[in-house]
Amino acid sequence: MARSDRADYTIQDHYNLSLNMDNKCYPVRIIDTSGQEDYRVLLQDAIDDGDGIIVVFSLDSAQSFNRAKELVDLVKATKGYGNIALEDIPVALVGNKSDLGRRKVGSRELVTAAERMGCQSFECSARTGQNLWDPFHGVMRGIWRLAELEGLRTRLESAEKVEGVDISIPAWI
Repeated sequence: MARSDRADYTIQDHYNLSLNMDNKCYPVRIIDTSGQEDYRVLLQDAIDDGDGIIVVFSLDSAQSFNRAKELVDLVKATKGYGNIALEDIPVALVGNKSDLGRRKVGSRELVTAAERMGCQSFECSARTGQNLWDPFHGVMRGIWRLAELEGLRTRLESAEKVEGVDISIPAWI
């Protein structure tokens, strides 16, 4: 099957995969909501259910970047971790389409925004696969740090035997 540059937008998809990290394999359930405004309830459910959040935007769209920043703010405002500091919530702001030359959002702008919001930042290309797994590993490490803070390390260590870890991806592409 030939690769296409045409995007197929989804309402919400679930993917189960094994994430190899630090010589261990963890089952991860990916919840991809595509960030559609019309499905705000699904988006909120994904934020509530996710152990970690990856917010994806298009590097060739300033509007996509601004909406992604709003979504990170929403995640930080609504994610219920009790006494955990906002900067400890495992969230990544990810600029996609790094392979394209027509960028509207620079690397420094992305890093500065992520630092201001207390989250990780990454650039990747879904088309070429460049740096595609970096956000997943970054968020998983954030989930581990949070688990240590909350004393939930045993839950993650037993994730190999149970349902796994949920990473939600509300994307604005």
